Amino acid sequence: MKAAYDLSCIGIGMANASLVLALNDINSQRKIGMFEAGDSFDKARTWCFWGKEHLPHYLKPLISKSWSKWQVSDEIDTFQHNSQNPKQHYHCIKGADFYQFFMEQCHKSKHIELHFSKPVTDVQKRDKSLLFNTEHTATSITSNYIVDSRLDKHVNAKGNLFQCFVGVWLESSTALFDSSCVGLMEQMTITDDGAFRFVYILPVDDHRALYEVTYFSQSVLPFNIIKQEVNAKIAERFDLKKLRALTWEQGVIPMHTIKPQNHLKFGQFYTRNGIAGGHVRTSSGYTFLPTQRWAKEAAYQINTGQPFTQKMPISIRYRLMDRLFLRALKNNMLIAPNLFKSLIQRTSPDCFTQFMTESASFKDLTNIILAMPKRAFLRAL
Repeated sequence: MKAAYDLSCIGIGMANASLVLALNDINSQRKIGMFEAGDSFDKARTWCFWGKEHLPHYLKPLISKSWSKWQVSDEIDTFQHNSQNPKQHYHCIKGADFYQFFMEQCHKSKHIELHFSKPVTDVQKRDKSLLFNTEHTATSITSNYIVDSRLDKHVNAKGNLFQCFVGVWLESSTALFDSSCVGLMEQMTITDDGAFRFVYILPVDDHRALYEVTYFSQSVLPFNIIKQEVNAKIAERFDLKKLRALTWEQGVIPMHTIKPQNHLKFGQFYTRNGIAGGHVRTSSGYTFLPTQRWAKEAAYQINTGQPFTQKMPISIRYRLMDRLFLRALKNNMLIAPNLFKSLIQRTSPDCFTQFMTESASFKDLTNIILAMPKRAFLRAL
């Protein structure tokens, strides 16, 4: 029986869209079906990363802003990196621009079908075929490959750390923002209930910026509570009469390694991706570049008829370092502000960005380790 699709994507988020763009870049003629439970894209997303040389060529025009400077601060100190290396600057891609480009490529193709409001209910392996059902199909849909971005329920289990954030894009009638520098982790503090909180400020020009409050917490925090915090901090810092809220974005990122699940159950032509596939740097929440690396490799495997390798896009070296880093935080969250200040104060911009892009030399990794609080990390071993 001929499969209905060569590739079926469960979920139409950034990871699956990146895979389809990677297939499109190599002129793949594979028939693709994409199935999304919601009725549209979640465009309220902003992805940032260091080093655009790691980015696929077709995504580089989507960069809306680049910065050579970023800083961290608490109520006492401010430490800043100023990179003189254009290859290691900080970059931003907005979700609306990414999905517009994705849709343009889909409309040009005769091989891609998008299905919204079609939640997938189950996946099965029968003989050599993969089958799945949606809530609105009476018969099973067959596919040669399935890539699944759905998260398992146990991901949000207690005992782990979570990065919870709510942000708003602000527009000012006057020049309020310093567009030359990203506020990577501003106003760092420990809350009364033991969570680590900071403000993230992404100024795309003097009049517009993303203003975000982020928590590292051992439980998932309600978005409405964080939104109240965002509004309160904006009111403390700016003249509200000069500001207009444009769009809000929010999310939760599990800060623990998630290995792809069920690939053995469904065989080598099924895999997980996105957060569910372990594409996130757990110590920071950055995911865009690891996902692009995965998409390039997976696209080649699909186009040449090979099984998925199930290899995680973040190497074991960085996963172990992130795990140690997070274990130290879980043991004593009070060290968080000093830890992040030390990371900026005691490393060079190049060393820091090489670590963040998983391209660090042995010397860079040694310098990162030496910048950390020794006692806290020895206890975490």
